[in-house]
Amino acid sequence: EAVVVAGVLGAGGLAYLGWPYLLHPPPSSDIESNNIPRYSLPPPSGPRLLRLWNASMRLARHVFVFLPLVWLYIPAAVWGGGALDAWWRWFLGAIESSGPALIKFAQWTATRTDMFPAELCLRFSLLQSGARTHQLSASKANLEEVFAGSAGTLVSIEETPVGSGCIAQVHRAVISTPDKGEQKVAIKLLHPGVLELTRLDVDLLRSLGDVVDLVPMLRWLSLRESVEEFSTLIGSQLDLRLEAENLERFASDFASWKDLSFPLPIRPLVSNAVLVETFQDGVPLAEWIKGPRSEETETKRELARIGVRSFLHMCFRHNFIHG
Repeated sequence: EAVVVAGVLGAGGLAYLGWPYLLHPPPSSDIESNNIPRYSLPPPSGPRLLRLWNASMRLARHVFVFLPLVWLYIPAAVWGGGALDAWWRWFLGAIESSGPALIKFAQWTATRTDMFPAELCLRFSLLQSGARTHQLSASKANLEEVFAGSAGTLVSIEETPVGSGCIAQVHRAVISTPDKGEQKVAIKLLHPGVLELTRLDVDLLRSLGDVVDLVPMLRWLSLRESVEEFSTLIGSQLDLRLEAENLERFASDFASWKDLSFPLPIRPLVSNAVLVETFQDGVPLAEWIKGPRSEETETKRELARIGVRSFLHMCFRHNFIHG
């Protein structure tokens, strides 16, 4: 019965949200096409019917996950207290399990207090980027492709990532190059399938924006325009070549600073799905906030001074800010 209900809800939801997708499908194009703005999320590729099928399955999944939350919100709000807090934890957990597009969209929403209720922004600000990881073998082809086109050699790479977000994960590794020999590096790997999954979710958000724009009293939200702004934001994070360029720009902007440094890409070991960069040894900032170093007051003051000064430098001197 649950499968039947999910199918019905998915079909109904597609009819409600997906009709703009049917009437105005985005043009098919390649990610490398010169017609695509540099930081925009590429449109879906493949036959229209296949795109529609994938979108309907994705939508059915979201309806199955989020519809019970819609039903339970009013009882939780009426009950209040712990019931409402439990509902918000469930809601945030559902978002965190729904892929990078919804996580990033909710995090972006948290910054738009001019558009959304204060409580919603506060709750969404608690969202984490997630700790999803994938097997290293899933990125083997991308790694081989990067090293095949260079004189560098991958000596070793740790199976377990040292960090992971909803878009990519980072591994410690050792490489060998003709000019520097063996060196310790960090290798960032895009999660398999993250680009297509994000495309689907952004397309569904676009359709939702089109539907909202049909309601006169909601047009002031400009939701479709907001989705396009978000699409540009997340699109820039799905190509690691752009991150490599940004790191080089930051390193150039702060070249004269002695107390701030950035990892640098090791070219040509850079592609849209793989970024090999210098390894930066350090201590997580959280250790000075709530960890074992939280009593080191003077160090904390110095870190705060460097942080504020570097942010103002980015903001007012270079107009290029690290998120």
